[in-house]
Amino acid sequence: MATTTASASPERPPTGKFKRIVLFALIGLVIAAAGGAAAWYFLLRHEGPAAAHAAPQSLATPVFFPLESMTVNLQSDDGLHYLRIGLTLKLTDPTAQDYLTQHMPEIRSRILLALSNKHPEDLATLEG
Repeated sequence: MATTTASASPERPPTGKFKRIVLFALIGLVIAAAGGAAAWYFLLRHEGPAAAHAAPQSLATPVFFPLESMTVNLQSDDGLHYLRIGLTLKLTDPTAQDYLTQHMPEIRSRILLALSNKHPEDLATLEG
């Protein structure tokens, strides 16, 4: 008969430190899941009604507001280049037409100033 002199040590249950780590990991996962659910609710859930309200505004009948034709001298070496343009603005807000009418001298001035700084070569390309 064989006898063993080595004593078999029983398996020890996990220590308190290991239990704390598992507990904190579970708490962290629950907090992360709650944060993700809150982000989904506030960001994605509220976009639906806002998008529904925005759609009718874009379907409003646009108003076309023509501007008087403008002639502007372009920057060139010989000084013989000019540009004559006519613009028509598409407005979706009916109050914008009144605003544009009141501020037309300033709008024309800014358009002419922006175009007078261009060279004919800049405007001849598709990007210009």
